[in-house]
Amino acid sequence: MMSALLAGRWQDALRVTNELVEFASAVDERLAFAYAPNQRLPDFLRGVAASETAAATVAALPARIELRALLIIALLDEGRAEEARDEWQRARPMGIENEPADGRWLVHMSNLARIAADLAEHDLAQRLYHRLLPLAEWNAILGTIYTAAPFGAVARPLGLLATALGLWKEAELHFQNAARLHRQWNARPWLASTLHDHSRMRLQRGRPGDREAARTMLREALALADDLEMPNLEERARALTKS
Repeated sequence: MMSALLAGRWQDALRVTNELVEFASAVDERLAFAYAPNQRLPDFLRGVAASETAAATVAALPARIELRALLIIALLDEGRAEEARDEWQRARPMGIENEPADGRWLVHMSNLARIAADLAEHDLAQRLYHRLLPLAEWNAILGTIYTAAPFGAVARPLGLLATALGLWKEAELHFQNAARLHRQWNARPWLASTLHDHSRMRLQRGRPGDREAARTMLREALALADDLEMPNLEERARALTKS
């Protein structure tokens, strides 16, 4: 399942997951219940009904605070920034900024980075930037006894954080590194997202040549999003082309 998700082979990933749940059901229904959320991963990662998927998962597993971060990101991806901010304010007293001491840590920190950058949480962005910087070459993987799912190079959230902090040189280097790693890993969905984020940074920075470079990256991001059937990303990239 991991390699299929990484490459954006959504149907292959879903097939493997369904087989796993079917096998688990034959062994123990409780085990099948634990594996069942994996069936939602392909659609969530490609951005199809992602907020509904995340909300359902949060409702089923309310103690898993890191799942609320996924819900917030899904809302941001859908352009529902105010709802995302409301969800963030509800989640903060629950300890969403705490660091889980297990296989969820790196993914949760990377997801918090996206939230801190998009919601202009400056203090949190600074803390996360220094926390994640030594791990810039890593691939964030959600690893538990029941789940193993890729969430892309840590260099990408570092690029988002650096952009939010106005560290333009660092942001440029992080996004370049993230694109290099995603090409190396054949992680096409994350390459598409990285190209989108990098182009947005260039448009915000606004130096000579940035607009032309952004348009080149957006063309590739759009081609990938279309090929991978990632509608939210395609919509956000098209909006940037009009900037």
